[in-house]
Amino acid sequence: MIKWLLLIAVLGFGGYMAYGYVEAGYHTRPEMPAGAFAVSYPSGLRGIVVDLPEDMNRRYLGLALDVPSYLEKTWSWCRPPTQEEGPKVIQFMESRDLPGARFEAICEIVLDGDVVTRGTLISVPRV
Repeated sequence: MIKWLLLIAVLGFGGYMAYGYVEAGYHTRPEMPAGAFAVSYPSGLRGIVVDLPEDMNRRYLGLALDVPSYLEKTWSWCRPPTQEEGPKVIQFMESRDLPGARFEAICEIVLDGDVVTRGTLISVPRV
């Protein structure tokens, strides 16, 4: 009897983990370059973060922007802001009261040469 209960528990946990993997979209994630890491949020924002080392002492929060429905669960490429984007980043962060937050990346999708901004990533200290 205990063996069956243990088997049911293991299968249930495995099913739960598989559901989470599929729901986060990891089964459709494109190849990642060396040093990149992936983020996925319930809002549909999914991104591959490049040119930014992952800091395990910080939590990454995704701020999704409105996009057409067919792009909501598309993987985007997230990169640090450029020097030209610096003033907009400062204005963005000053308009929010987020103690300890840092602006980390801009997530974009490239479609037929057009760039669609999918969202942004900020990070906050893990507490």
